[in-house]
Amino acid sequence: MISALQQLAADLRVACSFQVVAQLRAPWGISIEGEPMCAFHYVAEGACVLMLPGEVPLSLEAGDLVWMPRGLSRVVADRPGREAVPLAEHVRTARRGSARFELRGDGPRCSLYGAGVRFQGATASRWLQSLPRLSVLRP
Repeated sequence: MISALQQLAADLRVACSFQVVAQLRAPWGISIEGEPMCAFHYVAEGACVLMLPGEVPLSLEAGDLVWMPRGLSRVVADRPGREAVPLAEHVRTARRGSARFELRGDGPRCSLYGAGVRFQGATASRWLQSLPRLSVLRP
């Protein structure tokens, strides 16, 4: 008999993945459409806010990692209420699942890394649905 963990490992196949590296100086705001994939944001330097529709903005600082196993629609910005531009406007030249961009304002700096992974397989889908919709890991 195969255990649930063995079944998950056997069924966990990556369908696609991407990564984005952004060097940002305020003012900036980026909107990201929700997709059926695991999404990650890591704040390497500075600070920002993550805003989900209808929720209180979540302040993030250097070292914070946000994980959304079901890829929620969101805005990441230098401050709450900032007007946001769709991520697709910044990463039109992405190659092989990787993109870099820079926004040059005159305010505080933020280095932000993002990634997404879509898995195939029914077991992986059920497992991801069972997880909290958002988790924040702090140093």
